[in-house]
Amino acid sequence: MTFREAMEHYRAGTASTEERQMVEQELEKSQLIAEYLDDQWDEKVSIPVAPTEEMKLVRKTLRRRNILIVLTSLVLTAVLLLGTVYIGIPAAERLYWDPAAASYGTPYITDLELMLAAYTELFCPDVNISNVTAAKRGFAAYDITIQYWNAYRGGEGLFATGTIEKGELSLPMGFLDMCAVNIFDRATYPFYPAREGHLAKIRAELAELPDYLTIVAAVSFPEDKSMEELLSFSDSLIDGQVGWAAIRTGPLEEQLLPLCGMQIYQWGSVRKDVNEVYPCFDTKPVEKTPENLETHFKSLLRFSADQAEKGTGIPEEYRMGRCYYTDVLQYVEENGVYSYGCFVSGTPETFLALIESGAVSKILIEDVWISI
Repeated sequence: MTFREAMEHYRAGTASTEERQMVEQELEKSQLIAEYLDDQWDEKVSIPVAPTEEMKLVRKTLRRRNILIVLTSLVLTAVLLLGTVYIGIPAAERLYWDPAAASYGTPYITDLELMLAAYTELFCPDVNISNVTAAKRGFAAYDITIQYWNAYRGGEGLFATGTIEKGELSLPMGFLDMCAVNIFDRATYPFYPAREGHLAKIRAELAELPDYLTIVAAVSFPEDKSMEELLSFSDSLIDGQVGWAAIRTGPLEEQLLPLCGMQIYQWGSVRKDVNEVYPCFDTKPVEKTPENLETHFKSLLRFSADQAEKGTGIPEEYRMGRCYYTDVLQYVEENGVYSYGCFVSGTPETFLALIESGAVSKILIEDVWISI
C-alpha cells in the first residue's frame, strides 16, 4: 500500500487504522517542516522597502535634473540661433559690399550715393543724382531707389530702381549712358570735325525758332579752354548756362575713353562733409573759381580711384578700373584741367550769339522744349 492510496482513503473516510496512522504521521511531519521554514524566513529573508519621504526626494531630484537638461538645451539652442542671426549672418554679409555704409560723416548720405554721384558726374552728362536709398530685403540683398533729375530740365524729378545681390548692383538699362565719343569735334583722335557749312545750317535753323524754346546742345571749342576761360565763356552767354564740361584726359592723339568731365554748376543734396577728405568734392558750398573747379575734378578722380580699389558698387558693365582714374589724374596734374567742349542750355538767341562770336566750332542739338 502506498501513501497516495492511504491519503485518498483518509480523505474519503474509508481508511483503515493502519492507513490513518500513516497519513497522520506524515501530516505531522509536514506541519513541523512548515513551522521550521516559517521561522527561518522571518530571521534571514527580508524585502527592503524604501521609506516614503526618501522616495519623494529621489523623484524630486530626478524631476529637477530632467528640467535642467531641457532648459539647458533650450538655452543652448537660443544662443546658437541668436549667434547665427546677430554674429554669423552679419559676419558673412561683411564679405560683400555694403550699400548702407557711410564713411564720410555726411548725414543721410551713404557711400553708394557718393559713388553714383561721382560716376554720373564724370561720365553721364544728363544725370544729376539727388538721393539714393537702400532697403534691405534678405541676406546681402537690397532694393535701391535713386532720385535724380535731368541735368538741364531742372526740377523734373525722376526715379530709378535697382537691386543689389551680394555686392552686385543692377540698374535699369540706359540709366548710366555715357557721353557719345563723337559728340565733340576734338574729343578723340581721329577727330570728328563738323561738316562744311555746318554752322551756317545751324544758324539758319535757329533763326526760325521762337524765343520761348529752351535748347540743350553740345558745343565744341576751336581750342581747349582753361577753367578760367570756361567760366568766362559761361558768363558771356546770353540767357544761357554751361552744364557738363568735357575735360581732356590725355594728349590729342591718345585721348582715353570713355569721355570724362564734370558739372560746372551742381544741384541736389549737400554733401559738404566729404570735402574734408576730398576737397571741393561738393562745389555747392564753395565759390565757383577756376582753382576750385580744378580741385573738384581731381577730387572726383581720387574718390573714384579709392572706391575702385576698395570695391565699388558700380555695375560691372560700367565699371572703370582704378588705373583709368589714376591715369587721368596724373595727366591733369601734369598738364592742367582743360575743356574741349561742353553742354550749354539756352534760347535760340544764346546759340546764334555763339556762332556769330566764333566761340564754337560745332553745335550738336540734344534736346528742345517749350519754356513756360
